[in-house]
Amino acid sequence: YRPLLEKAGRTAEENGVKVALFEDFEEFFRYDMDAVVLANYATEHATFAIRCLKAGKHVLCEKPLAVSAQDCEDMLMAFRRTGMRLLVGHNQRMTPAHREAKRLISEGAIGKILTFHTTFGHGGPEGWTGQPNPWFFHKSSAVLGVAADLGIHKIDLYNYLTGDVITQASAFLATLDKKT
Repeated sequence: YRPLLEKAGRTAEENGVKVALFEDFEEFFRYDMDAVVLANYATEHATFAIRCLKAGKHVLCEKPLAVSAQDCEDMLMAFRRTGMRLLVGHNQRMTPAHREAKRLISEGAIGKILTFHTTFGHGGPEGWTGQPNPWFFHKSSAVLGVAADLGIHKIDLYNYLTGDVITQASAFLATLDKKT
């Protein structure tokens, strides 16, 4: 965890916030902090988010929000009862190209959107995790698979860019060149 903690420390210093590392969850929930970023396994999001909200901490949760509709409902109920903020981190909204597209669409500079097509290509999770068989490949931890891991980026991007709600979607998954 040292490289991750060092990077977090540099980012915190640049932004005037503190970083703390905990080995005990009870100590974590008692710690004086305003907000928590949940970047753990999606299977644990609901449990941690609800505890954080009840402990008076705002929560920014990595996508997907949770792995079941019931978990999402439970998280929303805790959000409503506590009055704390519960947000989902959709990082595609921050890319310069998407922000510019949003501006152009909002200004009407590119006309009416009739259809939306997007592609998400990369080398796979073993490239960014550094592990040959990361948790993304195991149904017990990835649960919802590629739709929740990658597809949600594109669904949210459409919602962000257009302000519309998706009523129908289709997807195609292909592996071009991956060794097994």
